[in-house]
Amino acid sequence: LLRESLATGDEVLFDAAVRAALEMPGVRVTEILAEQLPQLWPDNKIVVIQALGSRGEMQALPALYLQANQGPKPNRLAAVRAIGAIGHPLSVKILVEVVGDLMALDPSGTGPDREIAAAALEGIAGIPGREADAAALDFLNSPKSDRRLIGIDLVGRRRMVVGLSGLITAATAADPKVRAAALQRVGKLGASAEVSALIDILRRTNEPQDLESLAAALTDICLRAGGPI
Repeated sequence: LLRESLATGDEVLFDAAVRAALEMPGVRVTEILAEQLPQLWPDNKIVVIQALGSRGEMQALPALYLQANQGPKPNRLAAVRAIGAIGHPLSVKILVEVVGDLMALDPSGTGPDREIAAAALEGIAGIPGREADAAALDFLNSPKSDRRLIGIDLVGRRRMVVGLSGLITAATAADPKVRAAALQRVGKLGASAEVSALIDILRRTNEPQDLESLAAALTDICLRAGGPI
């Protein structure tokens, strides 16, 4: 009955079926919703995609992966958000792939799909667990500046103290944008253990922007410590 109601052209019946599906337990309900996705009109697809995200079952991920990579932008965006909402370790793998594909197509990050990339990163930032931590560190340790900047952002948003050594390394990168972003995050996450490394960097630089960023990072750490360190 659920499958037939989803396939109907009657919007009232369709809406009732989706509302009922949100309340019905069991993986089979998720599987039926996922199976019906390819056959639905775009607007109805978004409704079912959102329902799959709300149900939170990983069995929906293969179907959502397909929707994230094809069709109108609103459908792809909804699918990416649903993948993040499910929050399974496989969600992380899919979202990292989405980000990588979009970066390959739009290296500047200013194209029409930047909102989809931002949603994928928001999903990674919000998923708990080792898989998402590892993804953030992989970005941070990349030799490419654009990926490194993503890693810096993710480590900061996830409050990953374990990423501080990578941030210190990034603070000496060739790209000034990477250095500035890394130092800002060190200031927000760091403690007394990071002060000596920051002072070492301070002694080796004469770039005004770096000196300003280093001063701000050291000030933030000292303020959290309640005084000079």
